[in-house]
Amino acid sequence: KGTHYILPIIERVNNRVQKKITTNLIMGKTNAEALLEKEKCDIYIDCLSTAQDIGGAGVAQNSHESLALGKITICSMDNFYLSFYPDAPIFSSTIEDLEDLILNILNNPGIVKEKMKNSKSWLMQFSPNLMMKRYLQIYQYIITGDQVVNSFDRFFKIF
Repeated sequence: KGTHYILPIIERVNNRVQKKITTNLIMGKTNAEALLEKEKCDIYIDCLSTAQDIGGAGVAQNSHESLALGKITICSMDNFYLSFYPDAPIFSSTIEDLEDLILNILNNPGIVKEKMKNSKSWLMQFSPNLMMKRYLQIYQYIITGDQVVNSFDRFFKIF
């Protein structure tokens, strides 16, 4: 998603840096093949939107997989998503910002280290058991109007 925008951006970045970026596309590959490609990458770019079309953009399973592999992950995240997960260890970008973000990542490894330092613990909140608990809380709220909120769960903070 956004590949036709991303490839020319990578080409422009390559014109500005000494060590060239290579691209590997996972479109049309099986999940197993895609995971092998993700293991080889340094930066994983997931779905990107334009600034105008960013509404509804959030992190998908691909981004979680790349984070679990310890990869720098970039995708578009709208303000609604970020309100739930302001500490997401993912670099949020639109297509318009991608070139500057990649150059910043390449030139400032300290920002990567800071952003990624808690990625494994951040991912734990998406474990299957915890996600099931959250969905049950949503259903409980829909059916009864009762919300279950505790210090561990930030899910209902907007209600």
